[in-house]
Amino acid sequence: MAVAVAIASGPIASAQRTGIDYEITVRGQVLDELTGDPMPGAMVLVKRDGHAQDMIVTNTGGFYDVLLERGSEYQIIYTVKGCVAKRVEISTKHAPAKLDVPSITMTVDITLFPALVGLPVTVFEQPMGKAAYVAAARNIEWDAEYGKAMRNRIKAFMVKYDALQEKQQVLAGR
Repeated sequence: MAVAVAIASGPIASAQRTGIDYEITVRGQVLDELTGDPMPGAMVLVKRDGHAQDMIVTNTGGFYDVLLERGSEYQIIYTVKGCVAKRVEISTKHAPAKLDVPSITMTVDITLFPALVGLPVTVFEQPMGKAAYVAAARNIEWDAEYGKAMRNRIKAFMVKYDALQEKQQVLAGR
């Protein structure tokens, strides 16, 4: 059985060898899912290769910034007391040491909502999205297939959430 090996020698490979140092940044806003309002004081926990690296508190507008290093697997976990936590996973494992741009910036806006007693939130134990550096794109890209599957699972969950929330409001009004 023959194995073919291709070595890239065009402009992309050349730029990655002789490019410039660059930063990888994730920034965004944490919002209340029910009102759309910013959530100042939300906690953004950054785990690098499974270990807590940083804890960021969103500013008065609910904004945050995270600087990622190349060669790592990240989990970014968003929490507010009384709300269901959410997370994303981002891999910089295959990001080259140098690129032809000064930075890669991802915008990740997250909405959080209050937890309801009696409704398991196991769907949110999975990441809301998974992203990784893709050499052909010279960028960090979301796994579209995973994202689509998660959106379908979350949509089904939110139907149950809305029904239970309505029921609890009716019972509380009695």
